[in-house]
Amino acid sequence: MAFWRRLLEGTSWQTLVTYVSPAFFQLVSTRDVSRTAYQLVRNWFDEGERLPFRSERPEAGEIDANCRTGEKALILFFHQIYVDGPVFLDLRRNHFQCVGPSHVFNVSPLYCDWTAEFRTAMRQLYWGFYGDAEPGTYQSALRSLGIEVVADIFDRAFGGERKRAARFTLSDFRVTFHEVFTRCLEAKAALHPDFLTLGIAIATLYDHLELDGGVYDVAACYARAMNGEGSGLLAPNHLDGLLPPAV
Repeated sequence: MAFWRRLLEGTSWQTLVTYVSPAFFQLVSTRDVSRTAYQLVRNWFDEGERLPFRSERPEAGEIDANCRTGEKALILFFHQIYVDGPVFLDLRRNHFQCVGPSHVFNVSPLYCDWTAEFRTAMRQLYWGFYGDAEPGTYQSALRSLGIEVVADIFDRAFGGERKRAARFTLSDFRVTFHEVFTRCLEAKAALHPDFLTLGIAIATLYDHLELDGGVYDVAACYARAMNGEGSGLLAPNHLDGLLPPAV
């Protein structure tokens, strides 16, 4: 944890590390944490390897109180899980804008690449929870991720009516994920290192949805993502300008 604070000190990411429960760093090896940190730093600076990001941070747009972007952020979150390629982690409210009837996402070069097995398991997890997957898909995904021991916590946090009328707060996120990691520690469960970047993405999403306020039909947003809404947001030819096409 101290390593991450030193790494991010003075940057626009500094607040992001506070979203992550300290218990996480007891579940993943220092080597894996360092590897993730190196990847994020490498991606932030322009090396011209794959994506034409510039080194400077793009200016986030001003927040318009009359502009609600929470549903688009939820759709984008699911969309990124179900497509291949980079996963953009900074989904905070000030990176989304309304332009007329459409919305735009000001991409920050805080992104990562998940391993194929982790992304596949996450797809199965959300398909089993929000989609029309066969019975047992959800539990199978939990086993693949090594977190079957915390199935009841996920059910309590995201189940029932919360599929259709969910409220989001960062305090709920912190409590839930700390409980997840603490239970994993007690059970001596191994945790995939990609959970760190997943946690950052979910935390910034929660931050966005809390600021936007209201309740969200998460299952409907999942279905809209599966129906292709959100495609085009992450087209590589748009990344040079850091502003994907409106959706």
